[in-house]
Amino acid sequence: AGLFCSLKNATVENLVIDLSCSFTGYSAGALSVSVDGSLTVKHTTNNADVSGIWKVGGFIGCVEDMGQETMVSFEDCVNNDSVTGSGYDVGGFVGYILNNTSMTVTISNSMNKGNVTGSADSIGGLVGFIGYNKYMTIAVSNSSSHNRVTGKHSVGGFIGSIYRNTNINITIPNCINDGDVAGNWYVGGLTGCIQNNTGMTITISNSSGNGIITGSHSVGGFVGFIWNNTIMTITTSSSINDGSVTASGNDVGGFVGQIKSNTNMNINISNSVNNGNVTGSENCTGGFVGRFGKNTQMAVIIFNSTNNGIVVGGGQYIGGFIGCIFDNPNMTMTISDSVNNGSVYGKQEIGGVVGVISDSTDMAVTIVNSTNNGFANGSGNYVGGFIGYIDASNNISMMISNSTNNGNTTGSDEVGGFVGHFFKNTNESVTISNSTNNGDITCSGQFIGGFVGRISGNTVMVMTISQFTNKGNITTGSYDAGGFVGYIRDNTNLVMAFSHLINDGNVTGTATAGGFVGFIWNNTNMTTTISNSINNGNITGSWNVGGFVGRILSSYPN
Repeated sequence: AGLFCSLKNATVENLVIDLSCSFTGYSAGALSVSVDGSLTVKHTTNNADVSGIWKVGGFIGCVEDMGQETMVSFEDCVNNDSVTGSGYDVGGFVGYILNNTSMTVTISNSMNKGNVTGSADSIGGLVGFIGYNKYMTIAVSNSSSHNRVTGKHSVGGFIGSIYRNTNINITIPNCINDGDVAGNWYVGGLTGCIQNNTGMTITISNSSGNGIITGSHSVGGFVGFIWNNTIMTITTSSSINDGSVTASGNDVGGFVGQIKSNTNMNINISNSVNNGNVTGSENCTGGFVGRFGKNTQMAVIIFNSTNNGIVVGGGQYIGGFIGCIFDNPNMTMTISDSVNNGSVYGKQEIGGVVGVISDSTDMAVTIVNSTNNGFANGSGNYVGGFIGYIDASNNISMMISNSTNNGNTTGSDEVGGFVGHFFKNTNESVTISNSTNNGDITCSGQFIGGFVGRISGNTVMVMTISQFTNKGNITTGSYDAGGFVGYIRDNTNLVMAFSHLINDGNVTGTATAGGFVGFIWNNTNMTTTISNSINNGNITGSWNVGGFVGRILSSYPN
């Protein structure tokens, strides 16, 4: 049902569809059920209620199966009334865009003010579903969505689902989502799910999200789930999320909930801010991204960006910027000139910047000119001012320079001012320079240090720390505490070089405490050098207490 059954090569201007009208059908749109050719809509307002089952839109129900070059554009248009579908593919402007070639879709200076509700999947404040298109351009500019969007899966403030498109370019400049967005899986303030696309570019700039975003799994302030795409670039610049983001399950982030199984992907976040609190009841919660998992050949850059939101996870893998990074071969990640101001809470694998890095191969991590001001609080193990836990990775390099942790760090065991625990990595290079820990570090158990709590089970590891200062007090209710490293054990072919280090923090434990290292035990082929370094802190313990090292033991005692 619609004012027209179909429109082709048409222009509609200065039209108002009255509130006294209503449109109901299997597929429905207040202006037209379908579009079969180019369409231009200008200065048009819909005040009528629209309802249907499948392919339901505030203006157009569906745009599909056009093989020729076409353009569909909305300029200075407003949808004021509710759009409701009992099935799939419901949008405030267009329900369904499918199987078109060489199509351009533009929405400019336009608004959706109506509630958009679907009982199934692919529900969006502007467009419900965009799928199986080739050589497509979508531009949404100076536009906004102001009311509630509700569905089951793949629910977005602007677009519900973007699926199996080839060579598609999407730009979203100067846009706002003020409406709350709610669903189950794959829920985002702008887009719910982006899946199985090839050759895709998305650019978000000068845009903001103010709505409350809620779901169960893969929930994000901008995008819920980015999955199984090939050759993809996402750029977000000068954009802000102000709305809270909440998931009753896993994978929740201030910008993106989960990024999984993509190949040859670039992500750039610059000059952007998350102000919304991010809460997940289970695992993988981050101020910007909840989870990176099983991606190949991925490059991530976060530049001059800030998280101000409090990040809370009911389980593990919780970070001020990123919750977890699992099994990502050939990944590079650079965080520069960025700040986390939000406190981070969870059980274990908690970091002021990243919760955990695990099972990754050929990975390079660089953190430069960055600061953590938020508290990192874990009720369990593996808590760090920057990174909670780094384990089971091969050929990994990490460089942290000109960076500062000002937040206090608290956990039960394996707690560090920068890193909680390095565990069972192979061929690992760690370089730390010109950096400072100012936060106090406390744990109820053992393995605590101004830089790292514990280093164990690694094979072929080179760690170089220079021009590093610890000013935080280090306190444990147990033992194995150090001004820089708490515990070093069971490593093979380990080279550690400390130069121009200063420890100004007091180190307190029941036993085995050192101004630099608490306990070194049972390592094979280990070389440690300490040069031009000073301990100014008081070291307190009942036994095995040293100004530089508390205890060195080459083998298990008999």
